[in-house]
Amino acid sequence: MGPDLAPVAADEEFWRIYNLPRRTWTPEQALAAAEALSPQLLNERGLALWNRCALLPPAEREAELERIASKPSQGGEGCPIRLLPDQAVSLIELGTVRGVIGSLPTSAGKTLFAFLAPHMLPDVQISVLMVPGGLTGMSRGVIGKTELEFDALKKFWRTPKFPIRVMSYDLLSRKEYKCWLCECEKCAGPMEPGEKPREPGLHPQFVLNDESDALKDPKSARTRRIMRYGSNHPDRLFGFITGTMMRKSLDDVAHQMILALKKGAPVPWPWHIRDAWKQAIDFSPKDGVRRPPGALLRLPRDGTDDGKTLDELAAEGVRKRWAETPGVIIINKQSCDKPIHIRLLKPPDDPILDAAFYDFRSTKKTPAPDCLDVSANLDKMRVGKQLSTGFYTKIVPRPPEEWYEARREAHKVIREAIANSERAGRPIDSEEEAFLRMKDHPAVQLWQEIKDKYPYKTEPVWMSLSVLGFAAEWMKINAPALIWTSDIPVGNALSLLTGVPYFGEGGYDADGNLLDTYDCRYSAIVSVGANKRGRNLQGWNRCLCITPPQNEVDWEQGVLGRVHRRGQRYDVYCDVIIASADSLRALDIACEVARHVYSRQGFAQKLLLSHFDWSAFPLGEIAGMSEEDPRKARWTFS
Repeated sequence: MGPDLAPVAADEEFWRIYNLPRRTWTPEQALAAAEALSPQLLNERGLALWNRCALLPPAEREAELERIASKPSQGGEGCPIRLLPDQAVSLIELGTVRGVIGSLPTSAGKTLFAFLAPHMLPDVQISVLMVPGGLTGMSRGVIGKTELEFDALKKFWRTPKFPIRVMSYDLLSRKEYKCWLCECEKCAGPMEPGEKPREPGLHPQFVLNDESDALKDPKSARTRRIMRYGSNHPDRLFGFITGTMMRKSLDDVAHQMILALKKGAPVPWPWHIRDAWKQAIDFSPKDGVRRPPGALLRLPRDGTDDGKTLDELAAEGVRKRWAETPGVIIINKQSCDKPIHIRLLKPPDDPILDAAFYDFRSTKKTPAPDCLDVSANLDKMRVGKQLSTGFYTKIVPRPPEEWYEARREAHKVIREAIANSERAGRPIDSEEEAFLRMKDHPAVQLWQEIKDKYPYKTEPVWMSLSVLGFAAEWMKINAPALIWTSDIPVGNALSLLTGVPYFGEGGYDADGNLLDTYDCRYSAIVSVGANKRGRNLQGWNRCLCITPPQNEVDWEQGVLGRVHRRGQRYDVYCDVIIASADSLRALDIACEVARHVYSRQGFAQKLLLSHFDWSAFPLGEIAGMSEEDPRKARWTFS
């Protein structure tokens, strides 16, 4: 029996949220805003083209704008001289509310929004755009994708008097960048003994965070630094834009809403009240016990209540409250209306992999002679997905058990130090900082003494190439296509096997070529992690997914989202290799969370819009396998 939880109360904080101003934009109003705002932000060249089009009759004008939009244009999607309605609304809300948080789907034109944002805040002289590391080249000393797109946008759009500066989340996470935003003690902590004099921070007046789901974890260094800067300097302005604002929990987005909208945020400020809301509407409530929604059912809702659970009704009210709040932009439509076809494929039977799965399920260890214990659920899922493609990761040489024990104890001390540092007034954001601060702790000292005694590296051990061979044959028939994988060894091995380049870290292949400039008449092997954001890959419409991700964002933003986006002219076809129960389970989890996102945000992700074709997958044969069948372990998830 779980605890007896009281319903969510209609307290003062609830009524503050209930009584916030409400503002909605009709499609007609948004389109009119785009028509009115676009010429104000175009430069002389863009305005001349705009005025030329304006002289044409309405039908011819639209045809001419479509013709312009159909030209390849770096730096943006849609018409290069007209804002999309959602872009215009986002810019107007930013200028009016002086803060914005938006759930904008793929190809919604976030790059152009970011480029033009400083125009809407004319009193702001220092602004920063935070982006994932793969979208800027600053850490590699090259011009990255975002900078290239900004340069291209200058062809038609006015450059702000004080342009926004691009910064990588990855760099902000590093110890040497702890003072980059602000060097004061409240933000960067007190000076450590022997620390060099600090350089002045940038002190941005406006921080716009692109792909802001990168900040959903409040314990990460990047999130701690941005949130602390905002709380210590309440006059600073913030924006947060992403494809999926809230996935599983209110915690994904509440801190961002509060920072962007201050007292206009439609989420509770006190943590204990927010905790009660979470217990009512989160994907997985604490201890698995869901709180009665109580007062949340008083929030206005759209549509009927038929067939909906109480938590779904509560979430619908919260979603409507968010969508009508000034400064909150929620786009509940896809930018591409082409159909998506997902076909499930089973690779050929392979006795070698069948035997490997039997041993793995029985022993919960990696194959001999490695035999590394993987009894934790996350480790089991990881190893199972690796075996599905024919390999596992081996530690060479493997350190002794006392090395692992010393590492566990030291990292336990480090986690506690980071968690307690805020209350002590000496904030620690990264493990690197924590190790320096805790260098005299016995567990840390022991780890520092032993960690380098056993140098090791990880390397893939290939047991079978049957799955990669299956993928290689698929590529011959279906080229040109994008071949998606979540594992670096798979990308490298398949590239070696087929001669097709693999685009990994930063979107680059082994020869330094960037995926964004690669010819779509040829196939490419691409890393999901490195290329799921910011790439315009609608030149392809056919994909193969070798290892299906269990994170639905990887599907929405990556595997499907890179090709199913504005500008795609053809149906999208994605074949998915299901090589084990682990692959099947990963796809099932992704679909389950996508359904939850839909129930909470009203946004149907691409997985939910897809037509699934099971005709080539022997589901009945797998379900009917006897316990004696040597293939059984491969298709039994544990």
